[in-house]
Amino acid sequence: MSLTLLAVGLVPSYAFWLACVVMLISGLMNSFVNGSFNAFFQSLIAPEMQGRVFSLMGSMMQVLALTGFLLIGPLTEWIGIQTVFVGAGVCAVLISSSMLLMPPIHQIEDQKAEDEPVLSDAALVTP
Repeated sequence: MSLTLLAVGLVPSYAFWLACVVMLISGLMNSFVNGSFNAFFQSLIAPEMQGRVFSLMGSMMQVLALTGFLLIGPLTEWIGIQTVFVGAGVCAVLISSSMLLMPPIHQIEDQKAEDEPVLSDAALVTP
């Protein structure tokens, strides 16, 4: 999906239809990513904690989206929409590529194999 951000920024202004096709591909990919993301966290988090965790994650995403909207408007006026898309694409590619270099990310599936979920009510009780 990060490559589609970069691709939209590189599409020339006369090929708006191509940018629309790239964004359609991005939207289709988004459904696969979000589905996998939610399924992974449902398997990792105890059922009695899922409502709390997912509501907190949803709230955080909404706050970050609003913050992004507030910042990106003036930035777009200042440097242009294509530059914003290219910059966002480069940042997203760098962040997602850096995940390949993090061993804990490679081993995250091993945490699921344990009997007790990583996040449960027992984890909230402090001795």
